[in-house]
Amino acid sequence: MEIVNADLHNHFRTRTGEPFNVRYMDRILQSISKNIGRGSLIGLVNMVGREGDDRNFERFSQAISRSGIGVVKRRSGVIYVPNYDIAFVKGFEVATNIGHVLSMGVPDDLKLESSLTWQEIYRRVRDVGGANVIPHPYHFLEGVIKKLIDLGRKEEIGEMLRTSDAWEALNGEAKLFFNPNGDAIEAHKRLKREDYSLGCIGVSDGHSYSEAGVVYTRLGMPKAVSELIDNGSMGPAICEAVRASRVEDIVCQSELVPIIGATKHAIEILIHQIAHKSRQRDLTTI
Repeated sequence: MEIVNADLHNHFRTRTGEPFNVRYMDRILQSISKNIGRGSLIGLVNMVGREGDDRNFERFSQAISRSGIGVVKRRSGVIYVPNYDIAFVKGFEVATNIGHVLSMGVPDDLKLESSLTWQEIYRRVRDVGGANVIPHPYHFLEGVIKKLIDLGRKEEIGEMLRTSDAWEALNGEAKLFFNPNGDAIEAHKRLKREDYSLGCIGVSDGHSYSEAGVVYTRLGMPKAVSELIDNGSMGPAICEAVRASRVEDIVCQSELVPIIGATKHAIEILIHQIAHKSRQRDLTTI
């Protein structure tokens, strides 16, 4: 058994659909390595919404392969950088009509759409050996558990809890938005007493490189990251490890860094929305 530091929910940026800057890859890896250490896992998720899949993982893969940082091992759903002994694993955050759901440890060829039900997303992820996770459960805008509670769909909550592999008890950026993490941690304790088997993880959910690895979970993996890359068993190993994860395995190195990141993220989204509305007004006046 190997203890692996894993921050499995990251975006790296707010504005998606643009190429990553190749020149900064070495600096990015140094920052991540400083935060989380060698032999670690970073989950890089593709955001899937009404506009489709932003292909975040694929764009990062293209940039790092052109960066000149040395050998980069590329496997389905995994990017491994031996010089830093860090693996980036692919995931999805899908904005469904009842909130966000998260998958991790998935292969390159998995396709997901926001029009799918969460049950169909879970089935597709499970079929390829990935893990299904409930992200920021009580987030006031995106939390799927909060939305299901508001809709009075208690039976569906039970179904999701029974079929999920893990629960995000601590989400770094969620601290900015009424800090629902306390509720998530207490709720997971209740779920364990009620014999639900889902694990409990902490993540950064960062939208900047500096946040990656600030919050992580110490996972019990069957082998070191470098060995899992070579034998192609990364996805199932992550799935098994997150199922067994506990609140005690979560490490939060800074509460301030994710809050700063979340503030910048919110401001950038606001600026983007204002610019988009301004362009729409200009088009209507032509």
